[in-house]
Amino acid sequence: MRIFTFMRPLYTQYRPFALATLASRFAAQNSPASRFVSHSNLMIANVPGPQVPIYFAGAKALLTIASSPFFQGNKPVINVQSCLGQMTFCTTSCPDSMPNVNTFPDCLEEELDALLTAVAGSRARKSEAPIKTPYQPGSKMPVKPPSKKFLMLEFARTPWEVGIHYLARPILSRAPKGDGHMVMAIPGFMANDLTTKAMRSYLNRCGYQTSGWKQGTNYGYSDKVGADLEGRVCRLFKKHGKISLVGQSLGGVYACELARMYPHMVRFVITLGSPYADIENASNVMWLYKRINGEDYSEKFDHQLQRCQIPPPVPTTSVYSKTDGVVSWRSSDIDQHGNGQCESVEILGSHIGMSFNPHSLWVIANRLAQAEDDWQPFEPAGHEKYFYRSRAGVQNSENQGKHGRYEMSNDD
Repeated sequence: MRIFTFMRPLYTQYRPFALATLASRFAAQNSPASRFVSHSNLMIANVPGPQVPIYFAGAKALLTIASSPFFQGNKPVINVQSCLGQMTFCTTSCPDSMPNVNTFPDCLEEELDALLTAVAGSRARKSEAPIKTPYQPGSKMPVKPPSKKFLMLEFARTPWEVGIHYLARPILSRAPKGDGHMVMAIPGFMANDLTTKAMRSYLNRCGYQTSGWKQGTNYGYSDKVGADLEGRVCRLFKKHGKISLVGQSLGGVYACELARMYPHMVRFVITLGSPYADIENASNVMWLYKRINGEDYSEKFDHQLQRCQIPPPVPTTSVYSKTDGVVSWRSSDIDQHGNGQCESVEILGSHIGMSFNPHSLWVIANRLAQAEDDWQPFEPAGHEKYFYRSRAGVQNSENQGKHGRYEMSNDD
């Protein structure tokens, strides 16, 4: 518990010089606040002060006191400041409105006691509430669509990411080179092979063979789309051997489903901003998907939506961004149920621009360059450490210690 320090107000007869007095009166008469008659003002900033000693010019600060600007007719303003585990209350007021200096601290202490009692009761009620169990695949995950501000900035950020993509080519050229195996890129909702062309060109320069999905614009799942994708995977496998799948957004859902159906044909799966849980509630464009495909879309796609909560039985990497404006990053943070070879990698970028983003391209090249029988979690090395940091990932009791999630250094 914090220690509350009460200081008896220091009543000071302060007489400003003439110019300051005139300015204060002018501000008091013309300020919009003058229209309201208040008894007192209380400002509490929910920002804790330093918890360790601080120094000014080599001297240790034992106490910090906050004060407010004052002017003619100013009502009492109570300033609250935290420092070294203590809270200090300082009142600034004009003499005419100054409360009784002998009784004011006692009144304040009584109110704080009542506040602490109310807080303690609230915490007790929360502790009695049922504890939420961790998310398990197959259950509803409490996610919601991303912030509208990120959605509005999607089209503004994407051109910037495209430009950075070309500027970063010298750095991207240093990524690990591939062994020449086939990589098929699947575009996202309302996108086509043109949106993955830059990514496929980059992978070609890294030594891979690449292919688009060859089905035009991705308007959503249908029986024809599913059959055509299955046929294409089988044909590429017969010609090139095991292939890797890179899917953006909805394309990542397709990639995971193909890997579940044909694990002996798929080498790696990498998804870019693809949802793995509660898809219907995790996207800002679900309304458009329903508008195009009809409300009965779930009858055709429900099985895939349920299965996508469990990663495919092949090495899988989910690339996501907390500034994604289309799909909730919480839905893209993969769970490792039944597969110890899966991970989540966070980048900083938009949803639409993930196939151009240098950070995601570097991760894709790094993941695809691994030997088929020697998959290892992504470990930032060299200059990667300036953009990524590692921490423990989402784990369950069956696969404790096998899964890692690696993130950039930006906060939640």
